[in-house]
Amino acid sequence: APKVAGAVDLERLHGGVAGPFVVSGQHPSGRAFLEHAMLNHSCCPEVVRSFAGGELVLRAARPVTSGAEVSDSYFYPLLPLHLRAKACQPYGFSCQCPRCLAEGSLPPAALASTADAWTRGVSLLGAAARVRAAARGGPEALRGSAAGEEALDGLERLVEDT
Repeated sequence: APKVAGAVDLERLHGGVAGPFVVSGQHPSGRAFLEHAMLNHSCCPEVVRSFAGGELVLRAARPVTSGAEVSDSYFYPLLPLHLRAKACQPYGFSCQCPRCLAEGSLPPAALASTADAWTRGVSLLGAAARVRAAARGGPEALRGSAAGEEALDGLERLVEDT
């Protein structure tokens, strides 16, 4: 991957230590996660971020060669193309990562299919959450409960339609 102006060299910043990289919760200047804030965005990022207490932990998502740019996704990377493009707008850029360029070259029918699959997946998760809420901690609560029966029926319809 070509180096990008302003890219962060985590290997240099961390003395050549192999990941995971831990970025302290508060930079001495008062800015939170200053090093991480300098990473560029990609919809196929080199790192996955997580938090442990007050620390930000970056783990390599795949092997990263010495001197290569390290990027992170500014938002949930599994969103379909049209939602990722919308999520970039507040940051003032249009993503041109290899994934967005590849997906952008797909036929409109393929893009519509992925958007539909995303919508159905979100609906399934919502229906499953409603079933769980109706169960209130135990599957026996679903039996004979109007809310439980309705939630299960809705989930079954979504699964059948998918």
